[in-house]
Formats: sequence, structure tokens, C-alpha cells
Amino acid sequence: MTKMKFSLDYHDCTTAQLQHFIKTRTGQSAKWKQKKPFYISILRQADRDATFRFLDLAPELRNLVYRELLTWTHEDGANTACYPQILAASKQVHSETESILYGDTPLQIRLAFGARRISGEVYGSSHVVVKEKTHSLGTTLDLRAAFGDWPSHLRRMQHIHVKARFVSQVNQLNPQAYVQTSFVTANHIFYTLASHLSDSNKLKKVTLEIEGGDTVEFKESASKILSPFAKLDSAMSTTLVIKGAPAEATEALLQRMQSGDKQQTPAVKDCKQLLVKALNLQAAAAYVSNTRSRDVLAERVSQLQTALASREYMDDYLVRVLADAAAALQLTLDQGLLAEVKGQVKTKIATLQQMEEFLA
Repeated sequence: MTKMKFSLDYHDCTTAQLQHFIKTRTGQSAKWKQKKPFYISILRQADRDATFRFLDLAPELRNLVYRELLTWTHEDGANTACYPQILAASKQVHSETESILYGDTPLQIRLAFGARRISGEVYGSSHVVVKEKTHSLGTTLDLRAAFGDWPSHLRRMQHIHVKARFVSQVNQLNPQAYVQTSFVTANHIFYTLASHLSDSNKLKKVTLEIEGGDTVEFKESASKILSPFAKLDSAMSTTLVIKGAPAEATEALLQRMQSGDKQQTPAVKDCKQLLVKALNLQAAAAYVSNTRSRDVLAERVSQLQTALASREYMDDYLVRVLADAAAALQLTLDQGLLAEVKGQVKTKIATLQQMEEFLA
């Protein structure tokens, strides 16, 4: 029988010790003249039948159990089983385990940027990838729509380790264009990640590890690629670790973070929700007669769609374009257009009901 971790190996005990264990565990005298396997089988059965109050264990022992259940990754970066369900056991268990789950080991985010494909993984419980996406790159792919919704538990993590791998591919018809596409893709995804983490009050450290950043093309674009991390809190400038990127780009980013020079812009997720709301309203507006209202709404929707699907770097200019487009669309909705369309749709519905009753 396989011995459980931390359990006592009964085979190392003497017969007298085994008899004493049986008396302690069962209350029965064990003065029989039997061989060790007999006593061991009794104790193994007692182990299987045993119950105890987990919270009666010493805190140090409970922490050993918690760390066995709640380790995201090993020290070498390999993923391990994690069972966060234990947090739901009780309020006391939740308070004791939360710091271990979100603070003991960094959560791994792995991104790969190729000439034609991108992929991303956020690791979680039981070797299961909480979020995994792979997309083919094209001229019309909205990358932030694809990767904009990061798992909410990232905001509770104290240390996040991002591994970004840039894969250079040859024999392309236009290799320079594909390389720049992967750089812009990385810039956009870093923007959504930094936006997601910017309001976290738990985050203490971010490690960004770049693989493939030693090419001439990457070095020339490194400052633009990494610029979104300036959205993180200025206090993070002392704990943000960047490996594999040019020292000049890293230093410029840290200086910008220390100066507090960052745009307060709407999150990409909020922009997408606003766009969905406007598209639903636009579909309803197709049934009303006010052409001007429909035209204004269509123009504002088009502006935000264009900003979200931009193939340019998320620099200060594009950030302002995105913010302005979202603000203009929100203003259009707030100026009574929503109520106007609802009113006209209700009138149409009432007219159709009257016609139905007449025909009946």
C-alpha cells in the first residue's frame, strides 16, 4: 500500500510500538501473538476510518495542508495542482487561506506572439488552464476583443509573472509587416492586462520576462511595446521587474511610472460593453423614422469600433482617440436618444397591435 505524504511508516515500528498504537487508537488491548503485518492492517483500517476536526489542528499544521492544496506553481515555474474550493469551507478557513492562495507563489501568464498566430494562457487550478486563446493574425482581427476579458482573480494576486515569447518566422511574403503585427498585438494585449491590474490594491510585484527580445526589430520597438505598463500604479515602479528587454526601454518606462504620467482612460472591457449596448439600440432604431438620430448613433458606433480595432500602437494618441470615441458615444446615449428610440418603438408596437386586432 502506498504511504500517504507525512504519514507514519508503520513498517519502521517495532511490534511493541504497534501494539501500543492499537491500544491508543481503539482502546483494545493488543497482546495477541501475531506478526507485524497483522497489526499494520489494523492500524491502516483505523487510519481510513479516522475522523477529526480540521480546525483543531495547530495553525502551523493547517498551513502545511493549505500550501499542499493551494500552490499555483513550483519554484521552477512548473504548474501544480491547486484546489481553491477549500476557501468556501468556512469564514475562518477563507481568512487563513486567502493570503496563501494569492500571495505565496506568482501566477503565471504565458503569451506567445508569432508571425501569424498569438496564444495566451493564464494558469489556475488542477493543471487546468483558466484562460487559453489562440488566434490567427489578420488585417481585421480585433485583438483587444479577443484578449480583453482577463480573469477577475488576477486583481487579487500579489505577484504575477508574465512570460512573453516572440517567435521569429522566415519565408514570409512580407516578414517585416508580420513582425510589426506581432509587436502591435503584444502592445494591445499588454494594454488590456495593465488596465485590468491598474486598480488592484493587492498587487505587489509584476515580473515581465521577454523571450526573443534580442532582435534588432524588437529593440527598435521595445519602448512602444512596453509602454502600456505605465498604467500601473506609480508605486509599482520599484517592484516591476523586466527581463530580456533593452535597458533603455525599461528605464524609460520606469521613469514614466515614477512621474505618474498615465492616461485615465476607460477600460477596454467597459468600451466593449458600451458598444454592445449601442449596437442593440442601433438595431432597435432601424424601426423608427428619425433618420438623424440613427445617423448620429451610427457615426458614434463606427468611431468606437474603429478605435477598438486599430492596428496601431496603444500610445498616448490612440489612447485619447479611444477615450474620446467612448465619451462621444456615451454622451449620445445620455442625451435622450435611448429614451427617444424606446418611445418610438413602443408607439410602433402599439400601432401594430391595433392593426392585428383590426385584422382579427
